[in-house]
Amino acid sequence: MNEERRKKIKEALDKLSDVKDLIDQTKEEEQAAFDNLPEGLQASEQGVRMEEIIGVLEEASETCDGIDTELGSLI
Repeated sequence: MNEERRKKIKEALDKLSDVKDLIDQTKEEEQAAFDNLPEGLQASEQGVRMEEIIGVLEEASETCDGIDTELGSLI
């Protein structure tokens, strides 16, 4: 891989880091909102949906980590 393509991969990694940060921030906010719900509401449809969202955000964050590792190995 030449230097120009390495530079593009580095730019992609920087952008990916920003995306991961936004995902993690959103996950933390959703988790805090869920934690602040009364127990009865945590077990409600709304609470269950919030837990699902938190799980999806966690998976997305982990996927970003995997992509970062794979791309990082190229440079």
